Amino acid sequence: MTASPTRSARAATLALAIALMTIAPRPVRAVGLEGDASPRRIAVGLGVGWDNVGGVGHQGQLTSELWAQVEHRWRYGVALAGGLALRRDLYGYDFALSRGRGGSFGATMPLSVGFDGRRFHLSIGPALTMEGRHGDRSEMALLPIGTLRLRVGSQDGWNVGVTLLEDLPVATGGGPIGARASLGLPRLRDGRRVRVGAYLSGAEWTAGLSASHEWPWPIPCWAPMTAFRIGLIVGSGLGRFGRIELGTTAAIVY
Repeated sequence: MTASPTRSARAATLALAIALMTIAPRPVRAVGLEGDASPRRIAVGLGVGWDNVGGVGHQGQLTSELWAQVEHRWRYGVALAGGLALRRDLYGYDFALSRGRGGSFGATMPLSVGFDGRRFHLSIGPALTMEGRHGDRSEMALLPIGTLRLRVGSQDGWNVGVTLLEDLPVATGGGPIGARASLGLPRLRDGRRVRVGAYLSGAEWTAGLSASHEWPWPIPCWAPMTAFRIGLIVGSGLGRFGRIELGTTAAIVY
């Protein structure tokens, strides 16, 4: 006896639903590369630092940065992240000309989409940038492949994170157009999270070490804050090791 088309369609639909439920990733405790126990996260931060810029006209920049990032994970592991970083150079020094120069403005707006699972994250996307360090006018560019983010391992255990090209924060995170690799330690009993790593900026020809520390936010307030995070980088120009760069950023996480 041949099954009716309606019955066959129902059986196929049920089989597909069971397969999706089987292969769908289990809920994760955090989305992206670092953060609190939530599939959705909004981080807003402020950073300051002394940024070394390589090249023929090697420069040092006293810079400040305001940045924000939104990350969200939907069903079946689909993850989307976007953000905006606004940088203002307060003072610049040209080592080649041995004189100071005025400040400049820069902005970065990366967007990435990908897969986020319990022990794996991979996302990629474009970035819109505006840079004013190279002259009297700002230059805008759209990078089709502007950011790539990878995490291997659970957020609550040992994990390795890698970001290529633009990522947030930019100016106080090692510079744009570079690579960052970090090791996440297992989440401590009181909920704190620690990461240590290294960065290399191809655009600025600098390299150094990085660290971040995140605390759960225990104080109830008008906004549903979940954590407070600080980050630090210490590096130098490649081939110019005496020209140190320092950067620090503080962020509140919702």
